[in-house]
Amino acid sequence: VLAKALLESQRSTLLLTGTLRLLNTAIQAFPSVLIARLLRRIEGLGPGAPPGGAVASAVQLVAVLSLKMVVENAYFHNVVKCGARVRGSLGGMIFDKSLRLGSAGAPSSRDKDRDKDGKKGDSKDPRRRAAEGAGGVLNLMTSDAANIEALTLQLHTVWDGLLQIAIYVTLLYRYLGPSVLYGVAVLLTTVPLNAATLRVVNRLNAREMESRDDRMRKTTESIGSMDVLKAAAWDGYFLRDVRGHRDEELRRHARRGSVRALNQAVSNTIPTATLVVTLAMYARSGRPVVASTIFTAISLFNQLRFPLFF
Repeated sequence: VLAKALLESQRSTLLLTGTLRLLNTAIQAFPSVLIARLLRRIEGLGPGAPPGGAVASAVQLVAVLSLKMVVENAYFHNVVKCGARVRGSLGGMIFDKSLRLGSAGAPSSRDKDRDKDGKKGDSKDPRRRAAEGAGGVLNLMTSDAANIEALTLQLHTVWDGLLQIAIYVTLLYRYLGPSVLYGVAVLLTTVPLNAATLRVVNRLNAREMESRDDRMRKTTESIGSMDVLKAAAWDGYFLRDVRGHRDEELRRHARRGSVRALNQAVSNTIPTATLVVTLAMYARSGRPVVASTIFTAISLFNQLRFPLFF
């Protein structure tokens, strides 16, 4: 229901961003082709030959890159604006719902009055409602809303990623022949590893959110009952409890950061390994290794990396 409502409210913006994303994908394949043409013309220049063709290719490359910059910036401007609207809408709905909860998650007086009048109020169990106090609301308004905003930013990647992969693999096969299949195989072997790492990161992130929720709940409870804690000399006990939750939260945060750093390090080495394998197989095939082929392959592999990993 929530997804349908958000899609209905942002339909026009999603159609606009989808059109811009399709146009950007169509444009960004041309720079690699123009680089190959420019380098071939430079390679074919003899002593005293006029550089008119190479200059024309360079001008075309600059024009295409400028057009790509305009379209890409327009796309990101609109998609970020759409994500901000989605996050703002979610934050407003969560805040409105939180006004019906007491300080510790208990029903507010408005919900009690509705129940007395025979109207259906919130049917959640009181213990579950208490568990979703200030910490739960804070997590919903920050982490969960931010996750949905990030999903909005990457929504068009679902269809655009497949289109980009098809375009770049076709161009690579045109320039490198069957040798490109070895490089694509190296890239594809890293996709399950990247997916497994992301699942681990998401699981660690959920555990970190649980620790943060526990800390916020204990902190809110301590502040709300500060007079009782001071009168009974329980402030030291609650302080140790809050610090324990905070230490556990920091440990889980460090563990998640370590996994993300490892995944980033592996992702940064994959393009180099892919290019080395592809060019080695290309050289073994006996075809000429020239600058126009090498630099075009580097450009296309760099473009192919993003739809595979994001």
